[in-house]
Amino acid sequence: MNKNTNKKQNFTSIAIVAMAVLLFAGMVNASILGNATTDKKVLGENEVAFLLVTLMNDSNKELKNVNLRVQGDEGIVFYDTYGETTIFSKKIDSIKPGEVKEFGIKIKAVSIKNAKANLYAYFGTETELRQAAATMIETTTAPIEASGIQKIETINGIDTATIDFSLKNTSTKTIFNASAEALAPKDFIVKTQPVFEEKILSQGIMAQKFVITIPIEAAGEKKIVMAYGYFDDTNTPHYFENEYTFNVQKINYPIIALIGIIVLAIAAYLFFGKGNNTNIKGTDSKFEEDHKHGHKK
Repeated sequence: MNKNTNKKQNFTSIAIVAMAVLLFAGMVNASILGNATTDKKVLGENEVAFLLVTLMNDSNKELKNVNLRVQGDEGIVFYDTYGETTIFSKKIDSIKPGEVKEFGIKIKAVSIKNAKANLYAYFGTETELRQAAATMIETTTAPIEASGIQKIETINGIDTATIDFSLKNTSTKTIFNASAEALAPKDFIVKTQPVFEEKILSQGIMAQKFVITIPIEAAGEKKIVMAYGYFDDTNTPHYFENEYTFNVQKINYPIIALIGIIVLAIAAYLFFGKGNNTNIKGTDSKFEEDHKHGHKK
């Protein structure tokens, strides 16, 4: 009987310890509270929205080196300081007790193959982020059709990128305050002003050729973004971005200048060299010739 009682007491003690450990772990995990939400719940292809991630320190001590990682289902990309990415990461140096940190993260639906997409925000002070907040958005076909024909031209001796852009209202309703503009890398010069239409009727088109001057030193892949948007009949704004990649060939101007100098040197040599070997008749040569044939002035 005593043995059974001791076994029961031991089991109870182990269970209490295990519950205490789980409770402590839960308290540690609960030290950061997180939430994720978007400003839009439905996105069309290439439509941009913002994901708001909120983190709160629910403990009574300062939390240092908090890690945040955001990712989503296929078809959703995020933007950081380096551009487009499928995983957004950020390190927060410190969150004080009771402090709330908010992070607005730009997102875009690059594909509408899946009707729904989940967005996940993982966070914690460990390498393995064990806490998460999630939200969901829907993707659908937008009531517009945007297209652009891109090419590189030489205009007045200057390399220029051009995009023949058009925006068509494919819906049965009118869209309002439609606009489009080209966003170029640093040192590129956008020569074309943004285009604007107060309204585009069903099946109507807004079109504009955008001209962007390419700097001499540019080389490699360069991306120019066409940013466009409109308001629907419920006065809801919709903003889109579409990237166009240009392969810019770097021109080696010193070599071209050197080739030019060599060509000029060869031309000068041929011209003046030939001139030195040619008997050009001047006043003196004519006088000698006249006397040679017995003529006198």
